[in-house]
Amino acid sequence: MEILRSGLSDASVILGPTPKPIARTHNLYHYQILIKYRLEDELASTLNQVLALTQERENSELRLSIDHEPQQFL
Repeated sequence: MEILRSGLSDASVILGPTPKPIARTHNLYHYQILIKYRLEDELASTLNQVLALTQERENSELRLSIDHEPQQFL
């Protein structure tokens, strides 16, 4: 969360993390974060930093997906 907060402007709103409606499947726990923003120059680089964090060895069990245009929030 610190990476998101430091990389985005104060105009952006970070909602979450919250458990998804079906919070656990196949022994995996699912959470979602929603970022509300208008124009955010550093959004792509900030999200790339978060993705890079998931590639580190100590985070090998962490899975992350980014939906740039979500159609539904389930």
